[in-house]
Amino acid sequence: MRFLSRWSHIRRTSGFTLIELLVVITILGILLVAIYAPYGHYSRLARVRTSVHLVEQTLSEARILAVQGYILPGTETNADIAVLFESGAQTLDIYAFPHDSQTTALMPSGSGAHVVRTVALEDGVRISELFGSHDRMLLHYDAPHGERTLFSSVLGLPPSPLGFSGASLTIWYHGVLDGPLSRTFSLE
Repeated sequence: MRFLSRWSHIRRTSGFTLIELLVVITILGILLVAIYAPYGHYSRLARVRTSVHLVEQTLSEARILAVQGYILPGTETNADIAVLFESGAQTLDIYAFPHDSQTTALMPSGSGAHVVRTVALEDGVRISELFGSHDRMLLHYDAPHGERTLFSSVLGLPPSPLGFSGASLTIWYHGVLDGPLSRTFSLE
């Protein structure tokens, strides 16, 4: 009997039982899931908004380069500047063309174009739609006045100039084509 009374104080010590710990862990898990779901949505929304700002900044930078005079390597003349948009792409390219050159506007590799800068959109964000279901669009800024011309291409057809009325592109996060995770950006 003395042996049992000796160990009985262990059983009466204060502490948490396994059931109590499991209940607390379950409640914490539910709270974390409830907090994480909105955080993930707002994180994706911030990526889309940041990408829209990157597009705006890229267009502004391209115009400034055309107006202030970007000099192509190996020449002494101002270059025309263009921004290439491709459907499904996660990057934008800023190109410099020889001023007043006869270029095939959407085929910069064979036109003496020089890549000035490549701008990456946020992770998971892509350009989904270009105005009028075009595959590629090139926004061309003529040096030195920065006058804009918009060229487009559909399914490999020769590029053609477009008007700016209604010209836009849509940026989306992982295939969300409407709602807050999709933004349409006007090029007007």
